[in-house]
Amino acid sequence: MADEQMATPFTTTPQVVQSFPYSDIISGTSFFTVYGAILGTTSEGSDTTTETLVLDQNTTFSINIEDEKTGSNEPGDSYETLTGITWTFTLSAMNDTRILFGTGSIEHCYLGKYYGGTSGQNMLLKLKYILKKNGVEIVSIFSPMNQPGSTYNLSTLVSTPMTIPNTVLRKSDVLTLTVEGWGRQSDPSSDRKGRIIIGTDPKNRDGTQLTPTTNNEETTQLKLKLPFIPIE
Repeated sequence: MADEQMATPFTTTPQVVQSFPYSDIISGTSFFTVYGAILGTTSEGSDTTTETLVLDQNTTFSINIEDEKTGSNEPGDSYETLTGITWTFTLSAMNDTRILFGTGSIEHCYLGKYYGGTSGQNMLLKLKYILKKNGVEIVSIFSPMNQPGSTYNLSTLVSTPMTIPNTVLRKSDVLTLTVEGWGRQSDPSSDRKGRIIIGTDPKNRDGTQLTPTTNNEETTQLKLKLPFIPIE
């Protein structure tokens, strides 16, 4: 892609730690790519795994190649949020001041299907992406639409620009990306609910529903490209 050719190399590739190494972004316009992943930690003496959703510059190992969320409400004939279908990925805290500004992008795949109920098959789904600084929205955009069936049989490839207003990020500030499921049913009497799967694997391995090795229109990566500008 064109913006890949504008990318600038970084001096180090540190692991996810207490703060994010933005000092590695040189003075000059630079696209910085991070990947959505799900990390898991198991408490000693327990079989319980705690999942942590992160944004990481490295193609780290994610415990989930794909992740499914289930909506609990029946959407009406106008788009509304699907309760229960939300992911929030967190970038580790800033360790220096940087300026986020320009057009970045979201790139990934998702699938949807409807379930339950007894009537209505014309459900439409889409995703809303909300970029936040310290929990406050910076910008939000929507994905292209997915028209699901009763099974996961149609993936939607997203490559959507995100225009980010001039945003100063200071030491200890935290960026998050929230992904919400939205849906509507063309027939107001429909009583279906929705499910959505997204890829959450920086290594782009094959999942059960998304198989990039056999379908070049699919990916299990969730890629967020962030544009930075020099500090004057």
